[in-house]
Amino acid sequence: MDSMADFVPEKEPAPAGGRLKRASNPFDLRNIEKSTYLHLAGFLGIAVLVAAVFYVYLRFDQERLLRDQNGTEKTRTSSQSQNLSQIQLQAEQDQQRRNDVDTLNSALKSFYLKEKRPPDLLKELIPDYLKKLLTDPVTKKEYSYKLSQDKKSWQVAATLSNGNKFEVKGP
Repeated sequence: MDSMADFVPEKEPAPAGGRLKRASNPFDLRNIEKSTYLHLAGFLGIAVLVAAVFYVYLRFDQERLLRDQNGTEKTRTSSQSQNLSQIQLQAEQDQQRRNDVDTLNSALKSFYLKEKRPPDLLKELIPDYLKKLLTDPVTKKEYSYKLSQDKKSWQVAATLSNGNKFEVKGP
């Protein structure tokens, strides 16, 4: 057997012209055929087109989501504004009730100091101590007025929006 050391590669016969042909390098761009360039350019063109369509789709979808979100926030903001307005209105009504009860109590104290007794009914305060009888701003009903059994003290009360009572006792 022949050993590797004795191996000598055979030389290809030289082409007729005397020049040796260079070995083909797959990474040498000068040796790539024109059709391969066209295929590569077509593939890159399609890839760019698909990327552009996908980008446009994402942008429109993002804008749609933002519009939907803004619409939801406007609805939420609108309902929050309505809730805030309702809460503010109830607070104003409750404050009016407290003021009315305090005004009634002051009129009752004035009546008591002059007459030396509390009135049997709130209507007795008109016109000397009140111009008109104060009523609840929502129900338009008179406020609660109760005389003690000994007829020396009283209690005036209003029911607030949350159902709690606001009471003042006199004298």
